[in-house]
Amino acid sequence: MADVLEGVGAMVLAAGVVLAIIAVVALVGRTLSRD
Repeated sequence: MADVLEGVGAMVLAAGVVLAIIAVVALVGRTLSRD
């Protein structure tokens, strides 16, 4: 059961990192577009 929880935790962490990267890219894109 611990292995399953670790797998889920890893997927959630990976998804969070991906969403964070997308958010940063979106913010940078908007900032550059203003100029």
